[in-house]
Amino acid sequence: MWKPDEVVPQHKRRAVALWTILIGSIIFYSSYLLYKAVRKRDNPDASIELSNTVFEYPDIWVCLYADYGCDEQELEEECMTSATANMTGWGNSSAVYYPGGEYEQEIHVEGRETPKNGWCVEFQASKVTRFLGEERNASYYLDYLLLDMHWYPGGLEADSTTCVVEGWKTHKQWMYVFLNDPVLSQVSTGIQVPYSCITNVSSSHSFTYVGIGVTIEDKLGQEPIVNNKALSVSTATVKDEVNPAIVKPYAQLSLQFQQEPNSLEVITEVDPLDLAEMFGNVGGFWDLLMIIWPIFFVAASRQDPHLKPRNFKKSVTKGLGGLRIGDGKHPGARDDFNGSPQVQERPYWEQEGKKEVVEVPYPAEKKKIPFPPV
Repeated sequence: MWKPDEVVPQHKRRAVALWTILIGSIIFYSSYLLYKAVRKRDNPDASIELSNTVFEYPDIWVCLYADYGCDEQELEEECMTSATANMTGWGNSSAVYYPGGEYEQEIHVEGRETPKNGWCVEFQASKVTRFLGEERNASYYLDYLLLDMHWYPGGLEADSTTCVVEGWKTHKQWMYVFLNDPVLSQVSTGIQVPYSCITNVSSSHSFTYVGIGVTIEDKLGQEPIVNNKALSVSTATVKDEVNPAIVKPYAQLSLQFQQEPNSLEVITEVDPLDLAEMFGNVGGFWDLLMIIWPIFFVAASRQDPHLKPRNFKKSVTKGLGGLRIGDGKHPGARDDFNGSPQVQERPYWEQEGKKEVVEVPYPAEKKKIPFPPV
């Protein structure tokens, strides 16, 4: 639509100049919006949503390192094997979901060498599907994992140099646990948890509660980033009965993993390149231009090509078609003084007593229209 063609001729040059400037402004404004959106994709806005929905448990890796659950670096594989083969004889390395309840489920345990975390015992908690995707219900109070692991810090054959009958020798009294997403292979940072040395004089062991959560980052043009993490860690002491039958001391790890309330966090990056919004802004600018254009210029008037030209003579004839000529009387007319119908003045030929009457059709009634004699 070329609006300058609609203005009066004497203003057309100015209209063309102004119209060109306005169209150029629209093009510049559209280009600016596109450039701004593309640049903003490098650091877009994000929305954060916290949910109380039950999410998938990550696999749990308990990794054995020198001075962190294992006496020597060369013995790390043997320490892992002693845990998965249940060689201590005083407890199995196991994990159970919803312990003692109607939804109880055993968790598979196996040893593996991880790409970056060394030799670890893997508890495949991701196999738990109960309540997945549902709103967390407080009445299901057994909705957690119980994990127990028993192993020899000295490996398969040698006695431990740290876990001894006489007590602890100098070493770190904790080990590292990692949370692994099995689908995306994304591993959390290490969680430090204490473990216990069990001898024939031990009367207690450590029990650690780990409340977990997950943050899912949905980035533009990238794979989602899943960050499983520990939101809270607390340790208590459990009293045990002394077992004098224990000959070779061993290490024990007891953990409880539970999803905390409102622990599912989803961070979604908002794409600033919204074409629908961009076209809407440009369309609004165009509508504004159409509204203010008549303020600057007067439009040249044009006859509507769909209208037929008016015939003045024919219009007058149609207008007179229903008029009465002659001595006809209006049926409701009365004289102002005596109440009799008012008589119109007759033409001169009727006053002479000569007249001809021609009847023509009328929509309401037939009227007599006099014509002068020929």
